[in-house]
Amino acid sequence: MTRFIDVPTLSWLAQKVGVSRLLFELAETIQDDFLRWETCEKSARVASHSPLGVIELMPVADAQRYAFKYDNGHPANTARGLCTVMAFGVFADVSTSYPLMLSELTLTTAQRTAATSAMAARALARPGSRHMALIGNGAQSEFQALAFHTLLGIEELSVFDVDPAATEKLVRHLAAWPALRVRRAGNAADAGAGADIVTTVTADKTHATILTPDMIEPGVHINGVGGDWPGKTELHPDVLRRARVFVEHEPQMRVEGDIQQLEDDFPVVDLWRVPAGTEPGRRATTRRPCSTRSTSRSRTIRLFAMSTHWRASMRSGRRWIWCRPPTTRSTCSATRAESVPVRRCAAWPDHEAIDDLNPSPRRGGDGASAEVPSEPADGRR
Repeated sequence: MTRFIDVPTLSWLAQKVGVSRLLFELAETIQDDFLRWETCEKSARVASHSPLGVIELMPVADAQRYAFKYDNGHPANTARGLCTVMAFGVFADVSTSYPLMLSELTLTTAQRTAATSAMAARALARPGSRHMALIGNGAQSEFQALAFHTLLGIEELSVFDVDPAATEKLVRHLAAWPALRVRRAGNAADAGAGADIVTTVTADKTHATILTPDMIEPGVHINGVGGDWPGKTELHPDVLRRARVFVEHEPQMRVEGDIQQLEDDFPVVDLWRVPAGTEPGRRATTRRPCSTRSTSRSRTIRLFAMSTHWRASMRSGRRWIWCRPPTTRSTCSATRAESVPVRRCAAWPDHEAIDDLNPSPRRGGDGASAEVPSEPADGRR
C-alpha cells in the first residue's frame, strides 16, 4: 500500500509531537544521511526557470530506494495568498519500482531546511553562540528561529526584513517562546551587529547584496539560505573570499549558490565531510568567518526527505502512525497548528497512535547530554 502524507497530517504531527522535538529528531536523521553520502546517487536538480520563479525536480537514489522531489520558488506568490515554496515527493522501492510513499513536502521542506541549518551550525558556529541575526522574516524564518533556539541554545534574535509586516508577524508568532528574546533591527547591518550567527533567508530573485564585508565580524558563522537560484544571491563576493565556505552539493552550488559569483576554482568544503570526520569543522583558533551555503533547497539533504519524518519518529523503538485527523487546517507557520484528537488509523489498525510525547535526554554532538526544550507552557505553537 502506498502511504500518503498531506499538509494537514504533517501540521497535526507537529502539534502532537511538538515543533522542538520534531526539529531535534530531523537534525539527527539528516546527520545520519550525511554519513552515508557516498552510497547515494546524486545529481544537480533539473530546473525550469521563468520570469516569476522556478520549478524543479530533484532525484536521489541508493541501492534500495529511489526518491524525487518536485518544488518551486515563486516570490510573487505571497501577493496571491500562496506560499513562495510548495512541494511534493515520491519515495519508491528500487527492486520493484513500487511507490512506498507520496508525501507533501511544503511543510517538510521548511522543517528540514531549518534542521539542516542548525545541524551545520553545531559543527561550524562558535561554541556557546547565543545571539543570531535573522535577515529575511518570511515563513522560513520561524523555522530557523526555533531550530537554532532548540538545537543550539540561541537566546536572542535580531530580526530585519524590508517588509515590516513580515517582521511583525515573526515577532508575534515567536512570542509563544518566552525564553527567546526578539529585537527588531533597523536594517541588516544593525541586525548583524554583535551576532554570533547571521542567517540570511531572503526570497527576492535577484543579485542582491544582503551582507557586505564591513558587516561581518571575525569568527561569525553565516548561514546563507536564500542564494539558491541562478542569478539569486545574498552575499558580497568578498564576504565569501574572506570565509571558509561549506557547501552541500558543489556541482549545483557552482550554478545557483552564492559561489556562482566567484571563479570556478574557488575552494569550498563539502559539508558532508564534517560529520563524516574527513574534514574539520570550525577550527578552534579561527577568526575567519565560516559560511554554509544554500541550505534552503540544495541537493544533499534531499536524501529521501519524504521518508525522513518516518524514520526520525521511530527512534527509541516507538511506533508512531500519522493518520489524517478528522479536522485540521494547513499552515505554512512553524508556530501555529490546530489541536486535534489522537485516533487509531482505520487503514492500518495494527499501528499505534502517538502515546509518548515527552522529550528524553539525548546525546549531543559534543558528547554532552542534550535535552530538547519543552513547548511553551500555554500550549501554543
